[in-house]
Amino acid sequence: MREIAGIGEKDINFKSKAEENEQSDKVSNRGGALRRLSERPIGKFVRGAMVGMSLIMPMRENVAEARTSPPVEYLQIANDQIERLVNEKRPLAESDQRAFEEIKRNMVTDQFGNHIIQRTPDYEIDYINNPSGGRGVIQVKLTADFFPAAKDNATKWLQQQNLSNDAICRLPTQFYLDKPVAEKLRGQDMIFDPQAVFCGYDKDLVEKYQKMMEGK
Repeated sequence: MREIAGIGEKDINFKSKAEENEQSDKVSNRGGALRRLSERPIGKFVRGAMVGMSLIMPMRENVAEARTSPPVEYLQIANDQIERLVNEKRPLAESDQRAFEEIKRNMVTDQFGNHIIQRTPDYEIDYINNPSGGRGVIQVKLTADFFPAAKDNATKWLQQQNLSNDAICRLPTQFYLDKPVAEKLRGQDMIFDPQAVFCGYDKDLVEKYQKMMEGK
């Protein structure tokens, strides 16, 4: 029987955003374009040694796959949730909308056209315009080797800007690993969760992936 082991506050049954709050697209950090991640079905997962650190360690039957796949894969159900949020632009609470607009007012645009929100040695936060118009995406590149702490610190910084957890999920906010950090994980068969640890998934996505795991 297949099962998925959650990490941190995400439990084994997947929290449903439809129940809680009511890439795949991976967003590029250059030019605001959306870049499609290769779609990969979710596999059999077990808890790895880095429990609570935004990682899931899969068990692979095909060893050769590790030689050709990216150094780190991104949790597919989370990619699907982010893609959906980008397309739907779900409304924010009034206080969250004000906080979001304040963040946008304070950001700086560099010579490459990147909309910089925050820079630290451990993470970089940018605002990515939505090519289809409307609200864009907050994207966080984790540059520290100990990226779980960097992800946590970046999340806390966003919270300190008066964004609620719900807003951080709904905007959406997408985390990803800097290439050198990801390369150091090559061969370890790890899957990274691009959402904040408290973000859930829509009920129909949960049901879809549960059926996949059950082989239906």
